[in-house]
Amino acid sequence: MSLNLVDCNASPPQPAAVKKLLNDVVSASLNVEPLTTCISNGMYEITYQANTPWFDAYRDCLLANIPPSEHEFLGHCLGCVMAVSSSHPDPLDCFAKLTNQQLMLQQQVNRQPRWLCSQVLKYYVLIHDSLEGDQQRADSTLTAMRSTYGAAACHLLLINSRPAHLQSESSGGAPAPPDPWAQHLPPSRQLPASQQHQHQFHQQQHQVVQEASSPTDQQPPQHPLDYGWSSTDSGDVAGPDGGVGGGAPGGGVVGHGAWLSADDHNRLRVMILELVNRALMPWVEKTLKLLNEQIASRMRGKGFLGGAKKWFSVGGGGGSGGSGSGGGAGKSGGQHAGSAGASSVVYSSDAPELQLRRYADLAFLFQQYEVAHQAYQQLKKDFQADAAFLHYAGTMEMAALSAFMQEGTSQRNYPHPYMENAIATYLQNCKNQLLATRGTFLSAEALKTKKMYAEAAVQYIKMTTEDSDLRSALLLEQAAHCYLRMRVPHVRKFAFHLILAGHRFSKAAQRAHSLRCYRAALRVYRDRGWTLAEDHINLVLTKHSAALRELESAKDSAYRLLRHDSRQNFVHVYREFIPTVASPPDYCLIGGALPVLPLPKVLEQELKLLLSRPSSQLDDLSIPARGVHFQDADLCHPEWSGLERALLEAATGRSAPPSFRPSLPCLSRNTPNENCPVAVAGEPLTYQIPLRNPAQIPLILRDVCLLW
Repeated sequence: MSLNLVDCNASPPQPAAVKKLLNDVVSASLNVEPLTTCISNGMYEITYQANTPWFDAYRDCLLANIPPSEHEFLGHCLGCVMAVSSSHPDPLDCFAKLTNQQLMLQQQVNRQPRWLCSQVLKYYVLIHDSLEGDQQRADSTLTAMRSTYGAAACHLLLINSRPAHLQSESSGGAPAPPDPWAQHLPPSRQLPASQQHQHQFHQQQHQVVQEASSPTDQQPPQHPLDYGWSSTDSGDVAGPDGGVGGGAPGGGVVGHGAWLSADDHNRLRVMILELVNRALMPWVEKTLKLLNEQIASRMRGKGFLGGAKKWFSVGGGGGSGGSGSGGGAGKSGGQHAGSAGASSVVYSSDAPELQLRRYADLAFLFQQYEVAHQAYQQLKKDFQADAAFLHYAGTMEMAALSAFMQEGTSQRNYPHPYMENAIATYLQNCKNQLLATRGTFLSAEALKTKKMYAEAAVQYIKMTTEDSDLRSALLLEQAAHCYLRMRVPHVRKFAFHLILAGHRFSKAAQRAHSLRCYRAALRVYRDRGWTLAEDHINLVLTKHSAALRELESAKDSAYRLLRHDSRQNFVHVYREFIPTVASPPDYCLIGGALPVLPLPKVLEQELKLLLSRPSSQLDDLSIPARGVHFQDADLCHPEWSGLERALLEAATGRSAPPSFRPSLPCLSRNTPNENCPVAVAGEPLTYQIPLRNPAQIPLILRDVCLLW
């Protein structure tokens, strides 16, 4: 069993804040260590990332931030835990005020949190300081509490048994204990770096204000259990789960439980066990019995009046026959309200339909799945007859889930069409994208558990819309993984949907996730003859890698993009990214190798070397000699070789040695290049380097120089 404790006074997050939170958890989950696996279907052997922690974090965060609705009671509060410090001057009076405050909150209309029923569970906790509190006074207060509220509804929690001088290593004592809640919090719940810096800034600012207000008087710090203590006075912040924790040394992630010892941890466990066993479970049994009796008595009256209405009604039937009764018996206290999208029925809080829904939801929460399933089946028929689309979709969703949860103990199969009908009703009749997304998440997990990956992929794809690029990207990625996990892996569908997911990630400003999807898809399309698809992937990889300053990856993608004569136009590619890819990083300026660009290509076989400066006049003129030019390398002049030998023999007075080789003023692939050429010191050398542009795009070369 898992208990969710929330603050009664906490306001629900705004949609904009939830949207930002979802983006943050997806971005933060990218750093989680991946689990890779390999799959093969004969033609392909793919190594892919088996886990998707960013999707799990998004799903959990979205489900946790869905506000409670009037048509269901799964997210409604079952009770209220009231805690008062034993150092309070009058704890009993404080408990009475807290009880009245809870009643006032419960009676307010359309205010969060919502409550399951009028008589919710109330649990009273007296928190006692083990070091500084008066134990005898705490025991007497607990006795008075039990006489007022009952022994099962009261608990004395001894806490703070770790001395202050042992809180950290800096004080010379034992090291601070590890965070007891760290193993239960997902990585995405840790504070991002930006929030950590903001928290440090507020702490420093608060410290400066305190020092300026009292520069000489050093007051001892307030204790967290002292009466009148507040988290803002101590510089602590409330964590994501409502706990209070001080900043970690060095401005790290906010920690919890720095003042708690092992005995305190055990006392907290005992308190939760007593809360569940002695208070919550008896209250649930009592509430289920009471709801069952109320439903039975109300349903008998509804059955008689409903039969009379059926015989004496005039006009159409179905959901619109009794829609105008406005609280009559045929609608069990409900009234018909029109809307732009579709008609919806509003039931009173004590209507038999809502009482039965309370009964079913409470039974489902405490794992009474068979009882809940039967109630959902009955409600499904009633809501369908009343054309209460929101209630009908909710009961269809829960009927499918309750049937799925009892598969191990029952012969009932998972009713997949129920969930499809619920999602379609949420979308078409209720226009509620959030609840449809929730149904898709839950249904897809159930289908994947039953190895129905094709059906799960279809549900993921159906929920991709234009209103949320991030959600659509995550759903498309999950559909891709479903295709890969089928009995016969659909590798090309996997890669195709990864490309679609990468595109939506890019639109959602999640370049890192987009880069990851495109890289995974490239493993399928590389060297398979899918030239256009491979070029598109490499183009996107070049863009995203350059934007994320991954210059080596951008350079590699650009090389693959221009490795062949492509029919695409890459003018915009070079205009945007060659300055980034070609800009040498710091290590190149220190002495490393400069990047080699794929364009233009050097025709190595056409290189020529001229051991002099070429003549500026290329035409045949009436001058004694015009010098040697690059065109002369292709001409054979044996006369020049003989003349050079005769000149050498005349100058030396003896025959030329056997090792004599005539000098070649212009070297090319057609000349004998076995020996290294001999050049005159201080004379210029000229190279002719032919270049080829297979992409046929305009290239401008500036400041060209030889490096070796």
